[in-house]
Amino acid sequence: IEKYTHSNFTQKQRLDSLSNLLHNTTHAFKELDMNVFLESSTLIGHIRHDGQIPWDNDVDIGRFDFD
Repeated sequence: IEKYTHSNFTQKQRLDSLSNLLHNTTHAFKELDMNVFLESSTLIGHIRHDGQIPWDNDVDIGRFDFD
């Protein structure tokens, strides 16, 4: 996880890293046939910024228990 949270990243590097983390995580869930969805600030960023909120520092995904 350290490669996603390195403190010397520029803002662009941090956002790219979070984007990669989100992509890889959702891909892994998809491979396991588990449905996930965006939530919280990740969902707001997707709607308002067509991506991540520039000052956000995490990704938020959810999954229903019945999947």
